[in-house]
Amino acid sequence: PGATLPPPSCPSHLDIASSGLKRPAMAQPSGSGLDGQDDPAAWIRGLGIEALLLEALTSHDRDCGLAGIAKAGPSAAREAVAALGIADLIAKAVDALPPAPLAETAASPPPLFPTLSCSFSDVASEQATAGGGPFRDVTRGVAARAPLTINARSAESFETELFVGRCLLLLRPARREEDVFYSERLFDGRSRGLEMQVQGRFKRRPSGTVYLGGEVTERMQLGLVTRGLSKLILQLLVKFNPPGMHYSFGDREGRMLPHIVLPLWRAVDRLVASPPGTAPPELGVPLDESEAARSARKGGASLGEWDPS
Repeated sequence: PGATLPPPSCPSHLDIASSGLKRPAMAQPSGSGLDGQDDPAAWIRGLGIEALLLEALTSHDRDCGLAGIAKAGPSAAREAVAALGIADLIAKAVDALPPAPLAETAASPPPLFPTLSCSFSDVASEQATAGGGPFRDVTRGVAARAPLTINARSAESFETELFVGRCLLLLRPARREEDVFYSERLFDGRSRGLEMQVQGRFKRRPSGTVYLGGEVTERMQLGLVTRGLSKLILQLLVKFNPPGMHYSFGDREGRMLPHIVLPLWRAVDRLVASPPGTAPPELGVPLDESEAARSARKGGASLGEWDPS
């Protein structure tokens, strides 16, 4: 750090791929290179290319070596690589490496979330079984609900009278090492803390709009100030969201549950429709919907056409 670097005369190509190296799990996505690293020195060391990099540079011009870069601080390492003019070379060479071996396999157990308990619930059938309105104890007299494992290593199957499919409920753990499996596949490099992935088909063509949202299964007891503030916030959400958002605090007769819903077609972050006879996408990784298709879906006038085939 602080040393004056001589004018660089560096190679135009770094052949890292021919060395037989594999892209390590800590390597960043394509194109990120050193600019995406908090600690460039550790990044170069973790890639296993320090010696190869030194050899490539010093064989071309011994005054252009990176000796000591892995020992330098983050800012010094970044400045050194920038001064040598090889940041883009490193990124391109690393991009050519084979995919990283995954640190964990599907056999690794999911992490524990002690304060959470999730299960499948077919509300319509439970209400019919329990009798009475929606504010009755809908679990009384109903067979035990099937548990839903958070961060399950494979999608869990479910079926209702309207839909059959599989789903994953994925939560970012407090510490990355608690679930490297989904950190590598879904959370690394993204700000999301929760993702629900659902895959399946409708048993029959839905009539009307299909909604996505949440319900409260008990009557809400809100004071005058709390209800007024909540209503104001919800009115702002309605104003700044695409048309179709609907909310209710429930009614006095108990015929409507408190809820917030939006048209599913516009509300979901990613939506992929697989034509009949084609394999659906893998779950547990980011779903591949193009930005153009996503923008057209969210900004268009349509609320979706659902084909049960």
